[in-house]
Amino acid sequence: MKQAGHPFNFDDIASIESALFLENDIIAKPGKNRYSLHVNKLAGQANAIQACSPPRILLISFFMSTNEEHTKIRIRLVDEAIDLGEREHHYLLATLARKRLADFSAGIDSTAQGWLERPELATMLGIDVQHANIHIFRARQQIAKLAPSHGELNHIIECRRGGIRLAAVPFEIYRGARIEGSYAP
Repeated sequence: MKQAGHPFNFDDIASIESALFLENDIIAKPGKNRYSLHVNKLAGQANAIQACSPPRILLISFFMSTNEEHTKIRIRLVDEAIDLGEREHHYLLATLARKRLADFSAGIDSTAQGWLERPELATMLGIDVQHANIHIFRARQQIAKLAPSHGELNHIIECRRGGIRLAAVPFEIYRGARIEGSYAP
């Protein structure tokens, strides 16, 4: 079923009894269930999207002890600095940063940089995959709690089926007092 003026195709949904097409919304009723798709009128307007975009991340700094037992993170935004303190899951983020930096240094295309499969990441950290997933959850949770007004921070960790990486954001890694490396997309 296709409705004129709407590019949505419901042919692959066998049980649709009816669908109501409003000016900017579609309400489909397959069987007993009801699904709604709300189309934002501003979706195609670049100036509206730009006005709503969160502040840019200027720099993420990873501070690791020389034995790598302790990792602190500080995020510098346009208008403020956020200190995430020292947490166990920060080492996972530092490991993702190192992988992105290594791929960048090797000349790998930016779309492929930094990806690690979860079992490989868990092995690198010396933990099992479930424990790595807990670290990922805790990192995302901490960022969301400390910076609720900065939506861009919620996208520091990128995931795909089986894989994970640090987003293409500027960062620097310190081990002890010396800088180990830095990345600027």
